[in-house]
Amino acid sequence: MTTDEKRLLETEVTEEAIRELNLDRSKIKRVLRGSRYKTFYYEEVDSDLYFEIKRPDWRYEKRATRLAKDIRDGKLKLLYIDEERVDDDSNEKAPFDIPSDIDIEQEAMDHLRDEAIKEALNKLSEKERALIHLLFFEDYTEREAASKIGISQKTVNNRKKKILEKLKKDLKDYSDAF
Repeated sequence: MTTDEKRLLETEVTEEAIRELNLDRSKIKRVLRGSRYKTFYYEEVDSDLYFEIKRPDWRYEKRATRLAKDIRDGKLKLLYIDEERVDDDSNEKAPFDIPSDIDIEQEAMDHLRDEAIKEALNKLSEKERALIHLLFFEDYTEREAASKIGISQKTVNNRKKKILEKLKKDLKDYSDAF
């Protein structure tokens, strides 16, 4: 995706960075964010560079939002370990007990599996991810996906097979390890 479109990139900076990098002060603004003022440097960059810089932040925010939702919906349990936990009866430090309904080994295996799947999906192109999303996450039929994308059902079927082979290959290392 090569375009000549420009975007305004916002970067938080410190006074020290402004001096050391000799930044153009006309491109610096102090902005109230929350209850604090922060200093930002604004620079026009091409779209490709803008997306390359911002994409990791967007992915992080998306993961954090998903994690918070999973915690809120009870799909994910947080395990807190407090070294200073005190037994109420004896007023002595109590050993940490893992609740019996949590299988830590299985939780860890599930987490590793999910991370491997996410990594494999992230290796796919945007078009491939979009097709997988329609077919497996939105439960479209191949015919419905073909209609939405504007290609034949046979092409959807062929692409799905190729994508699944890619994923199978990428996940082989994971499955071999366990």
